[in-house]
Amino acid sequence: MSKKKILLISNLSHNLESLTELAKSQVKNITELFGSSNLPLGILSIESYVKSKCDFVETSIIDLNTEFMLKITSGDLDSKLMEIVNDFETFIFSSIEKEMDAFKPDIIGISTLFDKSVPTLLKLSELIKQKDKSVLLIAGGHPTNNLYETILKDENSFMDAICLGEGEIPFSQLVKSENPFNYVETCDWFATKLKCLRSASLSKILIENLDDIPMYDYEAFFSKYGSGILTLHNNILDSEHSFNKQAVIMTSRGCPYNCIFCASKSVHDQKMRFNSVERIKQEIDYWVDNHQVTTIGFIDDHFLFNVDRVIELCDYAGNKNLDIRFPNGLAIAPITKELVDCMVRNHVKEVQLALESGSERVLREIIRKPLSIDKAKRVFELFQDTDIFVRVFLVVGFLTETAEDIDESLIFLRSAGFHWASISTPTPISGSRLLETVLSSGQLTEYNPGQISFFNQNFENQNLAEHLNGEVRYTINLDVNFVHNPYMRMGKYHLAMERFKAILGNYPNHAFAHYYYYQCLQKLDIQSDETELARVRYNQIVQSDTTWRNYAVYFKLPLSL
Repeated sequence: MSKKKILLISNLSHNLESLTELAKSQVKNITELFGSSNLPLGILSIESYVKSKCDFVETSIIDLNTEFMLKITSGDLDSKLMEIVNDFETFIFSSIEKEMDAFKPDIIGISTLFDKSVPTLLKLSELIKQKDKSVLLIAGGHPTNNLYETILKDENSFMDAICLGEGEIPFSQLVKSENPFNYVETCDWFATKLKCLRSASLSKILIENLDDIPMYDYEAFFSKYGSGILTLHNNILDSEHSFNKQAVIMTSRGCPYNCIFCASKSVHDQKMRFNSVERIKQEIDYWVDNHQVTTIGFIDDHFLFNVDRVIELCDYAGNKNLDIRFPNGLAIAPITKELVDCMVRNHVKEVQLALESGSERVLREIIRKPLSIDKAKRVFELFQDTDIFVRVFLVVGFLTETAEDIDESLIFLRSAGFHWASISTPTPISGSRLLETVLSSGQLTEYNPGQISFFNQNFENQNLAEHLNGEVRYTINLDVNFVHNPYMRMGKYHLAMERFKAILGNYPNHAFAHYYYYQCLQKLDIQSDETELARVRYNQIVQSDTTWRNYAVYFKLPLSL
């Protein structure tokens, strides 16, 4: 078998338009810039599997998100972002071009995780093919699975094929073939332009036993980018702004649920598949012994499919003195007292729970989530006497959500036993039921993946906008997290004060953070320069900024302290 060289690229999670908007905004969205996951697990998995099956393969990896984070943290954030925007093509292609010159790959695979990265994928396909028409260029990932025909037929696309489903087995078979260009035309696991024209039948194949994938070659990755990238994350809920060493592990694939906004099943299906507990322990040992990480984040789509398994893994990580986190959020329904007790004894600092809505009807009829409000209440009570910070994810503004749904939800949220809510609007990503709903409603006449964002409103429920001061997501954010702040209504003013101070560290012109920080200082009878500064800054902002003044009027806050 002739030797083959594969270059695997993790695509940038931004496009030029979204980055330009970020660069020009006065207040940067820290969450949008810094993700919790700081390793390209998808291409690392494909690399590991293919090398284990094919000893005649050489591989190389490029992670554009790591390069992005290294760039924007190498100096002044605003200026570094503007440098990228002003010469975007050079930024996304310079390292790829150098690798193509030095490594001379036969096959290039580009992994794309988010819909908004599709324009960047198309641009990369053009630049790569301009550089070398002889290379076989393949894309994979969630949006390419769901939009393969659109991408392949795009006049700006130079992709040779799109890999469907999980890429480990298709890539290993591809590199074994005598003629890879012919193989993608004959194998059902790859979509091509010709197959689209012929309406050929296509299929996907999944890894049934995840232990079949060997440990990833992290060391080769760190030899290129340095292990310092393990600190390139920012959790704004940490008042200390801790930049500790954090590694992420995905222990399973698949999710049995069918939530309206999710498209995970388009790649991984709904059947749960998982690594053995011993394999995960081996990976935890690797991170502790080789890189002295202090935090492990479990980023499964549905980590709690087996609670006893989770308890065993958390106990093992806790015995290693690791800070355990769940960046993707945990399903609420499976949580038990035994699991919460496990979190307590392992000093878990915070949990993120996928509540999604405080309305029973929205959960049942719109999202179709197997969760009741009564169950959510009982789970919050399990955390009540612990020191664990409970953050919930909420999604508000569905097309068929009503003002009555919102009012019902707010009644619950204003008294529920969590500590903070992260609130987003529904994002109609490709492959989701939500996209089908929005298209059929006429809210979107066509789907432009590059304009879809988890951080902007993608469509409007006009009735809710009129009901909530014109901006559904942010009004509810102010209502739940500030006006009815959980820590303040629990009388825990010190903890509330720390949260508001952390927010002001990232958003110094947040009027409500200044106002409620001031209220906490007053409740604690703290008279200091900070007390006076909070008062003055609140007055200045509401008097000079129309938006903040309107919110103050809406929530009946004084316009001057």
